[in-house]
Amino acid sequence: MFHGGYKLTLTILAMFVVTFFAAGQALAQGNGKGGGNGGGGGGGDDPPASVPINYSIHLVPLATPMIPRSINGTGVVVGGNSGRAFVYDSREVFAPAGDPTAQRIFDLNDDSIIFGKLQDLLPGWVFSSAWDVNEDGNVVGALRDLGNTTARKGFVLETFLNSDPNTWNLIVLTDFGTRSYATDINSNGDVLGIYDRPDGTQDYFLYNPWLESGVNAELGLNVSLDGSLNNLGQVAGMLADGNTAFYFDPNSTMDTFTVKNGAIGGLNDVGYVCGRWYDKGKYKAFRFDTWTGTGPEIILQSGNWIGVWAGGHLINLDSDVAINIGTDISLSHTGNQDVAAQLWNLRDLIDPLDPLFDEWANFDRDCPAIGERDSTGFPTLVCRMRLVENGPLWAVILTPFLPSP
Repeated sequence: MFHGGYKLTLTILAMFVVTFFAAGQALAQGNGKGGGNGGGGGGGDDPPASVPINYSIHLVPLATPMIPRSINGTGVVVGGNSGRAFVYDSREVFAPAGDPTAQRIFDLNDDSIIFGKLQDLLPGWVFSSAWDVNEDGNVVGALRDLGNTTARKGFVLETFLNSDPNTWNLIVLTDFGTRSYATDINSNGDVLGIYDRPDGTQDYFLYNPWLESGVNAELGLNVSLDGSLNNLGQVAGMLADGNTAFYFDPNSTMDTFTVKNGAIGGLNDVGYVCGRWYDKGKYKAFRFDTWTGTGPEIILQSGNWIGVWAGGHLINLDSDVAINIGTDISLSHTGNQDVAAQLWNLRDLIDPLDPLFDEWANFDRDCPAIGERDSTGFPTLVCRMRLVENGPLWAVILTPFLPSP
């Protein structure tokens, strides 16, 4: 792990924002440069002659378009936006397999039981968004006061991977300032969030509602937007000067590296951070090893905008990275015993027989989060796509399968 005076200087021309990407931009092909894991170009206009994997598209059955922000290893997807939040069980883990009566999607403000639990604790408040879910089915996010549009509180919703919301337990987190909410939860129950100080500056907090001590750390920083938390309790994020990214280990020290107007897209359990910067007329997506200070490995570069999501989950344990570029998506796969490392345009991996193939190929899409690899050796992804030109962006899950010989 690097410490002390080690500095990495990156140059970026872009703000760290939650956005979907303007229509009409296309992936700049052939500009990717391989790094330590051998990432290659995104391919040309024609798909490759053969691919090691296909993806099928599964619509999340939402009545209202919402942003899918995270997926756990059991297939539970959470998300939301604009005063709504949802929990979706994509693999029926909430109930015995094949149980047709199991409810698989919960709009937290429309479900009378869940919403009733919130009103018992905080009358007049609503679920504003769900940001993350851990392997135990514990969901974290933000609550909003209908009487004060700027007020926020963090929450933890214990689902116990159970389809009956009567068994669920809602925890409202301690107020850390005039506005606070939770963005990440790890396998130990540690919660990462952000709060406003009275002077208007922001800081991150680490909190575990299952520990008697509660607060593990207020990081004592002046930060900007949301950070990323891994299962070791380590945090990566951006300081408010817009020029400094940091990596914080509660058992060690905090290290910083300069990223002018930078963007951090996620942190995994082996210490890799993903993000993007701007240099010499090109946006560049990168992986950086915070434990050794080596890198950055340039995954892809393009004249088009490369976007990341606040509180990002764009890198998994195998250091695969989902990259939003223009209105397209690339997958940087680090390889395994069967497949060499490669940078793929997801357009080339979608099953051409999928009922939504034409919509995926012709309309806008983006990717807020990447999941872990399954038995195919490729990750699940949670994305958004338009079903009609200029229509709303609907949440979808991309699941890999091995193509027929």
